[in-house]
Amino acid sequence: MQKSLPLSEKESQDQEACRPAAEDSKLEPIFMQNPDGSLVCLAPPGWKIPSPPSSPRLSTRDLMRPLFDNAVSLEDTESVYRRHELFFFLLLLFEGSVELAFHAVFVERADQAIKLVSQNFSHIPLPVLWWIFWGLATAELMYGGLYYILGIVCVQKNRPRIYKWFGTVALGGLLGQVVLAYMNACNVLVLLLRLSAYVYSGFLRNLLQGMTLLPAP
Repeated sequence: MQKSLPLSEKESQDQEACRPAAEDSKLEPIFMQNPDGSLVCLAPPGWKIPSPPSSPRLSTRDLMRPLFDNAVSLEDTESVYRRHELFFFLLLLFEGSVELAFHAVFVERADQAIKLVSQNFSHIPLPVLWWIFWGLATAELMYGGLYYILGIVCVQKNRPRIYKWFGTVALGGLLGQVVLAYMNACNVLVLLLRLSAYVYSGFLRNLLQGMTLLPAP
């Protein structure tokens, strides 16, 4: 016949058997719903209700500050921006020199361009084609002045809004270069350079907007 243990020893054995499970489990409060729809919070001993957020509430910059504590600093981002800004300025200089050279070739080969267009549009008189040619050449020069002035202002002012204006003007120039490419195939290179400047300006604009979210040192 098996000898029965005292009640106290059984309770101690049960407590020792359940102790690892209790230690491994994480005690968290649970919520139960009563039949009337009300909720009851069942919390373990020693659990405290978290304190509410302070008033006034933190701003968006203060809330995002912990995200940037271990991220890149404002100085690092600014140095990256300065390097890309220099590349953007060099791109504008290279594009301007190429565009001036191609514009000179465009004017020098005006007779060939007019002859090529007159063969496809024979119903248009030659004087009208010459007026269109010089009108397009003048419009391109005026546009180039606005385009490069905005580019220089972007580098000097470092404002996202100015980069947006530059991108809008560059996009209009892209459409204009598509029309002029029919009369001068050399404009294809200018089209690619202008497209690069348009994409680069959008990148610098987004970089400037991101720098405004970084916490000040």
